[in-house]
Amino acid sequence: MVHMHQYTSLRKFILSVFYPYRSYMYGIALIGVYSAIHGAIQPYVLKILLDNAVATINSPNFFASTFLPALLLIILGAVFAFIWGLYNYFILKSLPNIKADIIKMTTHRLRGQSFEYFQNKLGGALSAKISDLTNNLQELVNSTFNISRQALTIIIAIGMSYVVNPYFALVFFITSIGFIFMAYYCAKSIQPYSGRFAESRSQNSGLIVDCFANIANVMMFARSKYEEKLLNTSSDDMITKDQLMQRKNMINALILSAISSALQIMSIALLLYFGSIGVVTVGDFAFIFILSITVIDQIWFLTENLLSIGEKVGICRRALDTIYTDYQHTPALSGKKIHVRSGEIVFKDLTFNYRNGKVFFSKLNVRVQGKKKIGLVGYSGGGKSSFVNLITRLYDAQGGDILIDGQSIYDVSKESLREHISFIPQDPSLFHRSLLDNIRYGDLNATDEQVIDAAKKAHAHEFISNLSDGYHTLVGERGVKLSGGQRQRIAIARAILKNAPILILDEATSALDSVTEEYIQESLYLAMQDKTVIVIAHRLSTVLAMNEIWVFDKGVIIEQGPHQELLKLGGFYKKLWDVQRGHSFI
Repeated sequence: MVHMHQYTSLRKFILSVFYPYRSYMYGIALIGVYSAIHGAIQPYVLKILLDNAVATINSPNFFASTFLPALLLIILGAVFAFIWGLYNYFILKSLPNIKADIIKMTTHRLRGQSFEYFQNKLGGALSAKISDLTNNLQELVNSTFNISRQALTIIIAIGMSYVVNPYFALVFFITSIGFIFMAYYCAKSIQPYSGRFAESRSQNSGLIVDCFANIANVMMFARSKYEEKLLNTSSDDMITKDQLMQRKNMINALILSAISSALQIMSIALLLYFGSIGVVTVGDFAFIFILSITVIDQIWFLTENLLSIGEKVGICRRALDTIYTDYQHTPALSGKKIHVRSGEIVFKDLTFNYRNGKVFFSKLNVRVQGKKKIGLVGYSGGGKSSFVNLITRLYDAQGGDILIDGQSIYDVSKESLREHISFIPQDPSLFHRSLLDNIRYGDLNATDEQVIDAAKKAHAHEFISNLSDGYHTLVGERGVKLSGGQRQRIAIARAILKNAPILILDEATSALDSVTEEYIQESLYLAMQDKTVIVIAHRLSTVLAMNEIWVFDKGVIIEQGPHQELLKLGGFYKKLWDVQRGHSFI
């Protein structure tokens, strides 16, 4: 997908979205051409009808001279109704699919973004950007269609008016050109205003979603008034930017209204003058009068659509700038898969720093032997989470390499890499879906029986069975209907079901009571068999059975070895152990 920062890129995006439905678009374009021709032909037929009627009034030839023009008017009306029915059919067959395709394309793009990208964005704001793009792109295309139809109507009307009198054609032409150029300027001038309004509106939507996603914190900290103040400030900013955009639109509309009024005045003045000297017929008078109204209407509609395009382009460009931001991670060969046998992990001269931060890991060289169990300990901020986040490629290193069984993780797809890693976080987040679906997320092909077996091993089956809907119970957004311990047991069941060769645990039993933790430890011990295991531990008791314990401090592994050996060293680990034995917290 191309990087969208220029208007030409927006055009490319639109063309790529509409290309699969080009046959419907061609049909819509032809309908626009007919509509433009119809807008000029119909008053001309009316002119012929009136001229013939005036010439043969009270004459035996009246019916013969007026029948064909009258019949043609009826036929034109019927054809016009049929054509617009066809237009609605083409819209029905194309636009709903196009909107669905836009959602698929943008969400696909966002899923390829880095973890860091989502840390800096509000989920609600991203959702609003997709909605902005989907809804405004449809309006943008509708406006473009209308502009093309209206512009062609004006051109044909100018040509038809020349048949009656060149002066009318000249007035229509000069006024239309001036009007269109001014409208184009107005459309360009509104884009910055609409872009800033769209950004403010997205932030406002994101703030609302963020508040309700964390409603428990809002309640427990009694921060309703604080959140209300934040939302009011954001809403006031959105209102201000909306008013600035609307004020600019109003000024533009006044300018264009003055030009359209001038066209109408000149057309009527010319009609009255030429009528007074007998240059125009009654049919000519009616034709030019209707045509001038048609041109004025079309110019006015064209202006509205140009202004709308300016507004929609600004909104769509802001949305594309956000959604199609350059990837912040190292590109991977999307189709290449990793093959994990023993699960050996090697950090080779690895250098990493967070964006705009100092170097965190510098030339780190370390090896996790296949099917071994490693515990990571140390104070918060020491590098434990960063270490495992680099393995899972939630972050990418700036230098060096990470190898799994001799294969660089940067040469394979992230999806393939993560298929071979099970991860149990300290604070698991669940989907607002059933418990069955949440556990089956570990293996989408698992049967219900396999899901239930994994839940039993994670000691989750008992509390699930006591729920009114059992495994079909919806857990609420982020699993809010469950306790912390219950969410953690679901996450463990999910990892057990996945059965990946590499297992990473981030203090996976921290939210459990001591009795349940004892049961879970047994299940985790079974799940760890024949796997490479990395355990981040804040309670050192959870890593006593590890083959090795690595002590992290400020991005450096300062000690490593089995529990007893580290105690004998009398170093940093020994101090941590003594503190915890004294029942203090790290």
